[in-house]
Amino acid sequence: MSWAMDRDPTWEFAAQADSNHFIPPQPFSLDVWEITAANPDGAWEHQKPGIPTYLEAPPTGLRIILAPLDLPQKATKAAFLALFKAIGIPQAFIRERLQSVSHSFGSVSNQDKHCVWFHFLCKHIEIAEDAPTVVHRGPLRGSDETLVAHQADYTWRRSGFFLFADGDKRTVTLCCFGAEGKVEERLRQFLKRPGRRQALDEPYVLLDVVLDGLYSEVDNNVWNMNAVFGALERRLLVASTSRGQASTSKEVTFAELHNVAKHMIHLREAVESCLHLTDSIIRRAEESPQTQSQLGKQPERISQTRQEVRDLLLYRQSLFRSTKLRLESLNQRVANSIGLSFNLLTVADSSILIQHSSVMKIMAAITTIFLPTTAVAAIMGSQLFATSFDDENWTVRPTPLFGVLWAVAVPLTIVVLIFAALWHWRTHRTDEKEKGLARRITGL
Repeated sequence: MSWAMDRDPTWEFAAQADSNHFIPPQPFSLDVWEITAANPDGAWEHQKPGIPTYLEAPPTGLRIILAPLDLPQKATKAAFLALFKAIGIPQAFIRERLQSVSHSFGSVSNQDKHCVWFHFLCKHIEIAEDAPTVVHRGPLRGSDETLVAHQADYTWRRSGFFLFADGDKRTVTLCCFGAEGKVEERLRQFLKRPGRRQALDEPYVLLDVVLDGLYSEVDNNVWNMNAVFGALERRLLVASTSRGQASTSKEVTFAELHNVAKHMIHLREAVESCLHLTDSIIRRAEESPQTQSQLGKQPERISQTRQEVRDLLLYRQSLFRSTKLRLESLNQRVANSIGLSFNLLTVADSSILIQHSSVMKIMAAITTIFLPTTAVAAIMGSQLFATSFDDENWTVRPTPLFGVLWAVAVPLTIVVLIFAALWHWRTHRTDEKEKGLARRITGL
């Protein structure tokens, strides 16, 4: 897919496979379904560890290949290169894998032959059985298993798909790299039904089956994320009704909220890519003309099949849009919860300041109580007690000023406390009036 391809990507694939020591080796095996002379209704054949020789020959009808993810590894390098050559994988497909392209769509047509390919990447969310929390999965490389963050997960669903159709010979080949879960399940179910022969009339039937599986994967991940965040949201709401700082600090975990928000960013990317992918497949299916062999064999039936495929593709598109709307709503709830968590921590910090303020009020009250006595004592001097030494004994007696001190200090203290209480009452009453006026104005 370039006018200036500088180098054959298969050489680069082999070079990366020889130098790639980070990814754990994966076994190479193929599951091939094909209609043959021995099996006119089609049958699955498991090939391990290499590729069957008959793949080098053109298919006799419909051929489905389930291959492992085409990562460049030394142990599987030769098998992948042989598979690429046998089924005619375009160079652009290989280059996309080398560049770690996560979402793409490409197509090439040549008279009655055309091929379509795309890559897919989606965040995989798995929840625990005992609680709605994300099951932690460490990264494949450079991981530190001791650093386990709450709601963290490093697993992904990666896959690539290549469809080749020869309209003149009525042969169709679909090769799925790394397809597992719902995609593999949908393909196996499709091949058990009589309608599988419609793929020879309209190859995009197979892409609709693949999109059906991808939708189930993406939608299930979004629902799992909704369950995880729902439990976290309830914990935050419970924390918002508690008054204790310890309870608030225990429930409010910004690391969990951050990881949840990060997962939803990845899921939103996957949903957007599926929408673009579905739109590209719809346009490509509408633009692909019917071949001469199709026009000569029951054109009405083939036209009906093409219309059914287009309707199903539009339906898949509406499903992805529905998931996108649910994800946007979930994202808004996460934003609200982050704001609530911040407010809870702010309230907790404010309660600490209020406690410190109460201590200062107590100290101020004690100072107020003893201030009049201290002032009177300072004015009257230190002649409150008289001392005398007689027969080697010290005698301490209060002077007449001691009685005068208390006669003046006690009433003065009472007067100061009364004025302080009146000032506090007046200030509190003024604040209540202002708050009431604000409520009437705002209607809250």
